Amino acid sequence: MRIFVVGGRGHVGSLVAEGLAAKGADVRVLTRNEAAAGAMPKGQTAVIGDLDCISVLQNEMRAADGVFLMFPPQDTLSFKGLNAVSVASETRPRNLVMMTAINVDDNLVGVGHCGGMWPAEVALARTGLAYTILRPNYFFQNDERQRENIERRGVYGSPVGDVGLSRVDCRDIADAAIASFENGSTGQRYVVSGPEVFNGAASAALWSEVLGKSVQYSGHADMRRVQDYLQSTGLPEHWAYDLCKMYEVWQREGAIATREDIDRVSALIGHEPRTYRAFAEEAARIWAETPLPAAISWGQ
Repeated sequence: MRIFVVGGRGHVGSLVAEGLAAKGADVRVLTRNEAAAGAMPKGQTAVIGDLDCISVLQNEMRAADGVFLMFPPQDTLSFKGLNAVSVASETRPRNLVMMTAINVDDNLVGVGHCGGMWPAEVALARTGLAYTILRPNYFFQNDERQRENIERRGVYGSPVGDVGLSRVDCRDIADAAIASFENGSTGQRYVVSGPEVFNGAASAALWSEVLGKSVQYSGHADMRRVQDYLQSTGLPEHWAYDLCKMYEVWQREGAIATREDIDRVSALIGHEPRTYRAFAEEAARIWAETPLPAAISWGQ
């Protein structure tokens, strides 16, 4: 089985590529990084290009049995996403698995980096292809970017609000994609979420427990401060603004999966989705084995 993976260098896509290769698939991974071509994991081949390279997409999709399609966050997602679906419609791979996001047809439709996903879903549904659409919730793994704040400063900074999110492990999203290729797609949409709901304060409390130290939720009252912080990390202003708009939607409405959502995903992947606690405990063990570099004080 030959699978063309678009987005195979990120949190989820890399796990999809790795899992498919482990099952013996011939995995072709789209990447702009020419240096990566000679250092791909076993069973994976780099394809140099991006979503702008229509001829590359055409050649790879035409030769593929299946396509995993996820869209890196970008300003021109609507245009590039619809182009990718058009290429799939033209080349007719036997199976296409697309990853979008929870609520892209509802309260996230006005958020820039999510809004282009819904038109791509609609377009895919009209192609007549065998497809599966995965709509994941907020990743557990996003907390890894906060390690220094959580571990060193005792602050949980993601402004996810008080309502709560049914957060998900990236490994369960990858499991869902791999199962969709193995079982065959039948035009289904899955909300891929974890089994529990966590808000900002509960997330901080969990990290306090697993790390054995006080971790406090920094809150979400001042989103201008959050935007300024995101920009201070190097994020362009328009991206920082857009992420804040996403967080504000969650602060008002949350993103809570139904029991039916969780049962459907469990049936697809063959197990109950992983818990946030299991992820945090695993991360805490890894962090203990790989300490952060010593903080540098003024005068050192």
